[in-house]
Amino acid sequence: MSEYNYNQQYQPPYPPPAPQNSSAGRGQAITSMVLGILSICGSYTCIVSLVLAIVGLVMSNKAAALGNTSAFCKAGRITSTIGLVLSIIAIVVVVLYVFIVFVIGIGASLATNW
Repeated sequence: MSEYNYNQQYQPPYPPPAPQNSSAGRGQAITSMVLGILSICGSYTCIVSLVLAIVGLVMSNKAAALGNTSAFCKAGRITSTIGLVLSIIAIVVVVLYVFIVFVIGIGASLATNW
C-alpha cells in the first residue's frame, strides 16, 4: 500500500502578512534627520551640537524600533553620527587650545619674570 493519504483535505497556504504602516516612526525619522543636520552645521558650538546629535540618534533608534526603514531614518542616523563625531573633535580641540594657552602662556609669563 501507499504511504500517502490521498483523501486528505487540501490546506490553503498561509495568508500574506498584513501590510505594515509605512508612516510609523516617520515623525521621529524626520526629526532625527533635522537634528543631525543642525548638529553638523553647529558643530563649532560643541555642547549644543553634542546634545543635538545625541537626541538625533535617540530619535533615529526610536523610529527604527517602530519599524521605519525609510531614507529619513537612515539619513538621521548618519547625520547625527557625523554631528556627534564633529562635536567631539571640536571639544577636544577647544580643550587642547585652552590647555596650551594657559599652561604655555602662564609658563612663558613666569619665565620672563625671572
